[in-house]
Amino acid sequence: MEWLAHWADVLKEAERQGYDVLHAVRSIAGKEIMECDIEIDQLRSFVHTMESLAGDAEYFGRLVVLCP
Repeated sequence: MEWLAHWADVLKEAERQGYDVLHAVRSIAGKEIMECDIEIDQLRSFVHTMESLAGDAEYFGRLVVLCP
């Protein structure tokens, strides 16, 4: 069950970062490029998290199969 708690935490963090990215995309309109650095960093962090989740999906599937 530790792995399930870990995945719940990962998904909650991905959701939080998704909201941050959505907020950043909405706030970019009308700003100078230099002011967007924080938003761009948030987007990169979100993309990295999603790539990590995609890479771990196969491993997660194997764990689910092992559970009765």
